[in-house]
Amino acid sequence: MAAQKKQLSLDTNFIFDLAGDKDFAHEFREIFQSKGYALVLPPTAAHELHLIFTHGDSAAERELARTALTRLLQWGIRPFDLDSTAEAIPAQEQTGLRSPKTLSTRLTCGQNLYSSRLFAGNAALSLPGS
Repeated sequence: MAAQKKQLSLDTNFIFDLAGDKDFAHEFREIFQSKGYALVLPPTAAHELHLIFTHGDSAAERELARTALTRLLQWGIRPFDLDSTAEAIPAQEQTGLRSPKTLSTRLTCGQNLYSSRLFAGNAALSLPGS
C-alpha cells in the first residue's frame, strides 16, 4: 500500500496572508510543501473566500479574495475533497488495526463523517447558483 501524503488544512486568514504577499505566509507554505505536505483548503474556507469575493465589505477585501481564488493552484493549494476523507477510512481498515475498541471508535467516526457530509451537502444545496 502506498504511503499517504501528509495533508495540512489551511484557513481563510492564511490564504488572505498569501494573497497579500506576506513573506511569513509564503515561507510557511514553501517549507511545508518541501517537507512533503499537501496543502488543502476545506470547503468552508473556499466558500468563505467566494462570499468575500462577491459580497466583501470593501473593494480591497474583494480584490484579496479574487487574488486568493485565482492563485490557489499556482501556490499548490487544492480545495479539500470530502470524498477523499471517506476513501481514507477503508484504507485504514487494511492496516491491521482491528481490535474491537478500534473498530468501535472507527464506526463512531464514520457515522460522524457521514453526518458531516450530509450537513455539508445540504449547505451546498442552499448556495446561490446551486
